[in-house]
Amino acid sequence: MSDGMFLSLHDILRVLFKRARLIIGVTVIAVLSCGVYILLKPPLYEATSQILVRRAAPDTADISLAQENRGPTSIIRQVNQTDEINTEMAMMNNQDLVAQVIEGIGLTKEQFDYVPDYRRYVRIAYQTAGDAVRAAWNETKYALHVSRRPTAEELAEWRLNKFIRDVMRGLVVEQVPDSDVVKVGFRCSDPALARRLADVFCERTISWHIDKLTQPGSLPFYQEQVEKARAALEDVEQKYAAERSRLDLIGAEERSTLLVRHELESKARLNEINARKAALDAGIAQLENTLATESPVVTLSKETSPNPVWQQISQKLAEEDLKQLEASTRFSETGRVVKDMRQAIQGGRALADKTPQRLESLVTEGVNTVYQALQQTMLMQKAERAALEAEARVIVEQIAAFDSDLKTLNEHLYKIDALKRQRDSLASTYDSYIKNAELARASEDKQKARLANLAVVQKAGLPLSPVRPRKWLYLALAAAAGFLFGVGWAFAAEFGDSTVSSERDLVEELNLRVFGTLKKCA
Repeated sequence: MSDGMFLSLHDILRVLFKRARLIIGVTVIAVLSCGVYILLKPPLYEATSQILVRRAAPDTADISLAQENRGPTSIIRQVNQTDEINTEMAMMNNQDLVAQVIEGIGLTKEQFDYVPDYRRYVRIAYQTAGDAVRAAWNETKYALHVSRRPTAEELAEWRLNKFIRDVMRGLVVEQVPDSDVVKVGFRCSDPALARRLADVFCERTISWHIDKLTQPGSLPFYQEQVEKARAALEDVEQKYAAERSRLDLIGAEERSTLLVRHELESKARLNEINARKAALDAGIAQLENTLATESPVVTLSKETSPNPVWQQISQKLAEEDLKQLEASTRFSETGRVVKDMRQAIQGGRALADKTPQRLESLVTEGVNTVYQALQQTMLMQKAERAALEAEARVIVEQIAAFDSDLKTLNEHLYKIDALKRQRDSLASTYDSYIKNAELARASEDKQKARLANLAVVQKAGLPLSPVRPRKWLYLALAAAAGFLFGVGWAFAAEFGDSTVSSERDLVEELNLRVFGTLKKCA
């Protein structure tokens, strides 16, 4: 190696010659592996037919008519030849068309996959291994409840669709460069089957294209849509007329405004009544509390006279006091006689205190005018409250009636407005369908003349040599890949080798001069 990591031509050649065995061995292994692959790969034979796509020249008069009457679905544009061929090629790559070909010749999967030589065992082994892996994976999903087990009908349909996709992978649809010819072919392991598939596919394509040419254009569709639009428009017009007859639209907005104003006034009056009722309830409660404290009658005058019982008790007490004084002079103060007399005097005084001194002999009573005035005011307020309640009930009924009338009026107006918008939309759609029908009627024949005509110019021949695998190309690619891999491996081995194998390596690593070398003797 030279300065740093840079390699000179001498270093590269030295590595290549030094690792020549490794490079040659890897290349030989790659070529042999590719040879084994070529020997085991089933051949594919391709049989092709050629179809000419012819297209009539466009009619400029019809194009100008379409340009003057532009509609959403009636603009006819001029398609160039390339677009036409691409369209036809896209139509040929149709799964339904391939399914018709398979059904027409009664093709089975065994016939399509058949290989006449020993390589059929390789294909059988490959398909068996793939089916086993798929079956194991599906059973795992079924066991884990990730997917449900298909029914017999679903499994048969899935196998049929897979077979159709496998056949479509062998379909070849290409345009011949710089021409109006489309090459149509099939690739399979049987050359006779490839030719038969190509011929039948061309026949089916021609017949399918003729069916498309003979199919009716857009005129029946637009005629059907015109009849449906007319029926829908007549139905909506009848509903619109019926709604207008149920409601006089003259002054409908003024009626709605008047109902709203009356409803607002009634609600304002109801709020005033409720406020007045609350005030009356408070006043009535206060009057009832006041009347509970007032008496309906009052005392006007009364006459009194001395109470003879009280006088007798007073006289008796005076006599008892004299007796007590006499007894206190004769007996001891703490004696029993004096104590008894004192207790009798105290009981008499208590009786005298409870007995009134004078008696009312004549009492004159009259009507309480304040009580009567309060009671009359309360009755008037109750009467006013009852009148307000009656008025409130009437106003509530009026508000409900206003709401009902306004709701009914708004529903009719909304329904009429919706029917009017629907009628206008259907009328516009009806006019559009009429215009499109007229355009379709005028351009249907010319539009059919514009469609391309297909003609088979060359039928498929029996292929004598397979198109796959390409032996020499695969061998060349394998040799190139093996050589490049061997070179890379050689340089990687050289860079990863840390042993000293030459005098130059010793001088570069230790920076010492070599005076001599000893060779290994036998």
